[in-house]
Amino acid sequence: MSAGTAAAGADSGRATASKAVRRQAMTVKLPGWHDGGGERRVRSFASELHPPLITAGDLAAVMHPLPLVSALALALAGALPAAAAAQAPGIGAPTEIPPQEEGAAGAPGLSPPRPAGPTLPRGGMRLLPDFRLVSFYGHAVTPTLGILGRGTPDGSVARLRTAAARFARPGRPVLPTIELLASVATRSPGGDGRHRKRLDAFTVGQWVQRARRTKSYLVLEVQGGRDDFLTEAKAFEQFLRQPGVGLGLDPEWRVRPRGVPGRDRGSVGAAEVNGVARYLDGLVATGPQKLLLVHRFTVAMVRDDRRLRTPDDDVALLVNVDAIGTPAAKRRTYRRLARRLPGIPHGLMLFDRLDRGGLLAPDSVLALRPAPQLVAYQ
Repeated sequence: MSAGTAAAGADSGRATASKAVRRQAMTVKLPGWHDGGGERRVRSFASELHPPLITAGDLAAVMHPLPLVSALALALAGALPAAAAAQAPGIGAPTEIPPQEEGAAGAPGLSPPRPAGPTLPRGGMRLLPDFRLVSFYGHAVTPTLGILGRGTPDGSVARLRTAAARFARPGRPVLPTIELLASVATRSPGGDGRHRKRLDAFTVGQWVQRARRTKSYLVLEVQGGRDDFLTEAKAFEQFLRQPGVGLGLDPEWRVRPRGVPGRDRGSVGAAEVNGVARYLDGLVATGPQKLLLVHRFTVAMVRDDRRLRTPDDDVALLVNVDAIGTPAAKRRTYRRLARRLPGIPHGLMLFDRLDRGGLLAPDSVLALRPAPQLVAYQ
């Protein structure tokens, strides 16, 4: 055996051992987590910029509009009115989220071993089921792509903390989460013909620092365009290596080789998602669990969905249901998709400007079964 081979083997052994120690630190179960009521989250992108092409009857069944053009392309062309800085209904002045008490992430009176390496923004090594995530979704530059971009960045994070506090329950702390749209699908092909535009590294780095400073989790959302999701993930690897940063996949905008975002509805196969999960798993050595968020609002949006897998507990897969509609319609869509994958945690997207009949209140959201492990505002 060469010296180089021996060194590589030693490095691999250390990484395997560190993962084993990390998983041991994550074995304490949280009271109230129902193994049988599998919950993961998926999110699909929809905003006020996407006019519907479906009838009222279709909307009741699908609960999501097919966009006419890419939101970003419209924004750049000046076709969208400038959205004033606004707050989601019920979200007012910042309210401090109390620090997590000792033992809150495990069984009563029992704390998991405290690791020496990096941890999650509010402590601990495991995202799910130790925390319920509450997020604001949007773009760093324009307010038209979601609530995160309305007002100043610091103001948005302050409102996020207020919204998250409303979902805190005894024994289940919340983790404020920033869903930053880092790769936007566009109708125009762009210089490389890939139909997507990425945020620059400087801007993403600013949000990484902001999340760290406010003890929030950061999810980098990628839409893909004509690029596959693994290619998009690797473009942000320097940030995904950090312990408080996860990844979100939006299949609606991941089109086929000749597809055009906004004209053609995209989808993704389970094999591609599983490949991204393996890639993220390779980035986790001694750090905490990393989130892989998948968005959907139809069954067809994630092909072969019952084959979704993660290599081990280092990656937390969550499917977010991005259904637009009335409270009753949103409940139906959520139950239908979440019960289809009983072993995977699910989340629910709330659209403050598109949902009709008012936003679901926190108690109504948490009354859903399986209970959403992510509540996202767009």
